[in-house]
Amino acid sequence: MKFELKTAGNFYPDDNVRESYENLGFSFEKSSYKRFVISDEYPTIEFNELNDLVSFAETYGPLIINTDSITIYDDYIE
Repeated sequence: MKFELKTAGNFYPDDNVRESYENLGFSFEKSSYKRFVISDEYPTIEFNELNDLVSFAETYGPLIINTDSITIYDDYIE
């Protein structure tokens, strides 16, 4: 099943976090001094087995899963 990927966070100053998200297809724009935001386009990811989704959650942390999108819960959501 194919999902659009999103994140809960807004700013990503940590180079390692940005790099791991760039490996997923996210791109970043510099917004201010050492603050980077995700550009408006979201990547997609496809999972063929539940084990793939579980491995993804083990790597990226808690997830919010909807019918067509997955949000990496890396920050507070109201």
